[in-house]
Amino acid sequence: MTIRLTSISKSFESGPARRQVINNVDLGINNGELIALMGPSGSGKSTLLKICAGLELPDQGEVVVNSQRMHVLSSRRRALARLHHIGVIFQHGNLLEELTAAENVALPLRAQGRSRAQSMALASDSLNELGLGDFLDRKPQSMSGGEQQRIGIARALAGHKQILLADEPTGALDKTATVDVITTLRDIADRGAAVVIATHDLLVQDWADRILIIDDGSLYETASMSRHT
Repeated sequence: MTIRLTSISKSFESGPARRQVINNVDLGINNGELIALMGPSGSGKSTLLKICAGLELPDQGEVVVNSQRMHVLSSRRRALARLHHIGVIFQHGNLLEELTAAENVALPLRAQGRSRAQSMALASDSLNELGLGDFLDRKPQSMSGGEQQRIGIARALAGHKQILLADEPTGALDKTATVDVITTLRDIADRGAAVVIATHDLLVQDWADRILIIDDGSLYETASMSRHT
C-alpha cells in the first residue's frame, strides 16, 4: 500500500477553542488508484492531503507513505521524501514565467542533485510521456491555464515519482481544460501511480476509482461513478 493513514486526527486553534478538522480517520491508497477526495469548503480536504504529503503533521495517528513513517520524520526528512517520491500540485500551476516548460519541469530534478543536462533530458521525457512534447521551449505566458496546469503535473512527477497529490487542480479552469487535466491524471494513475485529488469538481468523479467524502471530521466512501476505460 503506497499511502496508509491510521487513526489520524488533526485540530487547529479557532479563537479561544480548537476546531477538530480530522477525527480518527483511516485511509489506504494503492498504486494505480485515482481517488477523488470531496467535501464542503473547510471540511479538511486540503489538510488531509497536506498530511499525506508531510506538509502537516497529525495530532495523533500514523502516516506511512512509500514505507516511510512520515509522522516521525524531521521537517527536512519530510521535504526530502517529497522531493524524491511525492508530487504535489495546487490550483494554479505556479510555473516560473521566465523559464520554458522544460526548464520548469527540470527544477525539482536539479534540486535532487542531478546535472543540468540530465535534468533537462528527464524533463523532456516527462513532457513527452504526457503528450506535451510541443511545449518544451514555450514559456507560461504563451499557454492557456489548462496547459500550464498540465506542465505543473509533469513537474510534480518529474523523476518518475509514483505519488501525486493534487489540491483543487481544476478550480480555475473551464470545462474543456478541466477534462484535459483530469484525463491526464487518469492516465498517470493507469500507468501505476497513486493519485489523490482534493476537489469540489463533480467531473472528477467520472474518472475516479474511489470517491471519498470528508465531512465534520469523518471520512466516508461512496460508490464510484467512474466511466473511464
